Amino acid sequence: MHVLNLALTKRRGRRWLAALSVAFAVTVAAFAQRPIELSVDVSSAPQRIYRVHMVAPVKPGALRLAYPKWIQGEHSPSGPVMDVTGLHLSANGKPIEWRRDLRDMFVIECRVPRGVSELTVDFDYLPVQTDAPFTGGVETTSTMGVLYWSQVVFYPERARAQDVLVRPTLRLPDNWVAGGALLRDESGASDGAIRYRTVTLDELVDTPVLFGKHLRSIALEPRTPDNVPRVMDIAAESEWALALPEERIKQYGNMIDEMYSFLGAGHYDRYHFLVTLSDQLQYFGMEHHRTSDCRLVEKAMVEDAFHKWHAELIPHEYFHSWNGKAIRPKGLATDNLQETLETDMLWIYEGMTSYYGKVLAARSGMWSQEEARDIVAKTAGRQEATLGRTWRPFRDVCDAAQIIYPAPKAGSKWRRGADFYPEGTLIWLDADVLIRKLSGGAKTLDDFCSLYLRAGENGKVFETPVTPDDVYKTLSEVQPYDWKRFFEERLRSTSPKAPLDGITEGGWRLVYTSTPNTSFESPDGGPLDCSSTLGMTVAGDGAILDVTPGMAAFEAGLGPGMRIVALNNRRFTTGLLTRAIKESRTATEPMQVLIENGDYFSTHAVTYKDGERQPHLERDESKPDLLSAIFAPRVAK
Repeated sequence: MHVLNLALTKRRGRRWLAALSVAFAVTVAAFAQRPIELSVDVSSAPQRIYRVHMVAPVKPGALRLAYPKWIQGEHSPSGPVMDVTGLHLSANGKPIEWRRDLRDMFVIECRVPRGVSELTVDFDYLPVQTDAPFTGGVETTSTMGVLYWSQVVFYPERARAQDVLVRPTLRLPDNWVAGGALLRDESGASDGAIRYRTVTLDELVDTPVLFGKHLRSIALEPRTPDNVPRVMDIAAESEWALALPEERIKQYGNMIDEMYSFLGAGHYDRYHFLVTLSDQLQYFGMEHHRTSDCRLVEKAMVEDAFHKWHAELIPHEYFHSWNGKAIRPKGLATDNLQETLETDMLWIYEGMTSYYGKVLAARSGMWSQEEARDIVAKTAGRQEATLGRTWRPFRDVCDAAQIIYPAPKAGSKWRRGADFYPEGTLIWLDADVLIRKLSGGAKTLDDFCSLYLRAGENGKVFETPVTPDDVYKTLSEVQPYDWKRFFEERLRSTSPKAPLDGITEGGWRLVYTSTPNTSFESPDGGPLDCSSTLGMTVAGDGAILDVTPGMAAFEAGLGPGMRIVALNNRRFTTGLLTRAIKESRTATEPMQVLIENGDYFSTHAVTYKDGERQPHLERDESKPDLLSAIFAPRVAK
């Protein structure tokens, strides 16, 4: 290019960028001064469709609207933009043409005509996916639904979510009701719709709404002196599933008391536990400042076995309100929903939360001490069988969360999965035990949390970004030690051995016996976990879900995606496989496994002689029993 032309082009480019920046600033200012009017009609929720009508303040000129991309808590660019359909933009009754940004599928561009101060955006959102992770999956059933506002809104690109105002309205199916922490605007017209108070976009997307035909709101009654309302909103497929035993309700009050005992006043003025009880929704939990979204099976609150199986989920998400929401790793404290989330500190965000989810379940009375130990043993046993630790350090598991979450379960023993949950549990157990040992029992990890997670003024929602050095510094204030080296060694390790010092120094040892581990026994007859024996996980229909390289199933040529048709000349059942494993010590021949692999069948000889091996914790009397102290209640029940 000619030098003169290049200079002219640069000057024009600077003028164009300056003009675009001015236009952007004016547009953002408009959104900050006047709220987006956001109306969402979920009356067709059983048909898997939400209808959205937006009226947004705008200024004439170029406009780029963004659909939320990076979802806090999902740690990935998981905004379900592919489910936005029927998109139409208009102003003063006339359609406005739009086009998608070729480099960012979450952004659309349009030009606002002169004389236009409001832009109308209409579209449908289809909550129909079945295999997407987290909130991108199935959100509704015939009787209930969960609305994430991030799925039904556009906002000016690059605008701070704290600066954009939104006035939301929700219309439900007839005879359905809604629960959640959003405050309603009771002054609005009475047309059957629910009108909420104006909030920032940041607060809106952090406060989902639960709605359903069968919904019960329970005011929990902890003994905390702060008088902050804490409500459990439960939607179920039936009224039967809502009949919680009084002891169950008391346990959740205990959980709040236990949290209060070392964290003190909350950073919220109200808190709602949103709970769905359905076998049709995907099992998971999602954290927020004033609420949590927990998806459980229909029987989870009324049958003890099912409640124990899922007991740690609600304490986990509640703890996240402090660890992850109020106190947040710097890389996750972004200004808007388009910025990349840096997940390198998930070892504390998810790791410590996973640890305390288990601790709080035990302290609240949801688990006995033995059941809590079985959970820890299962966690340790599974991590011991994760061969992927020999090539992928724990640090990369955290760094790569956005590609690990959507990865298939098949191959996870070699690839590694979201190990910041189970391995994080073991690492923070180690830290807790070490603090107790070094301090002679005077200090615990609870003391670290009371400093690190101190939320400050009661009732004030806020967000404080932190770095690893903040973690190390606060730990050293509780108990002097080289905490940076402690965590760096565990983050960088590629040892085949799982970090079990918290168990061994806590007065116990990991052993394998023929006695069933209660935490392995899924009450709904889920997949059979043979990771400690044959090195594979098998579904009830014989589908092989995963195989560990180097173990018996792998050496016999089995792999994920195959299906076991028959075992030792009999039609496969998980009970038959369990019995074959138990009898393997005395068996004279290898197990004969008939495999279906696509259109082909083959027989494989699986050589295994060690019998049933399920992980347990066995008491080591040579050391103090610190685990029992960790799981013991802090508050008298």
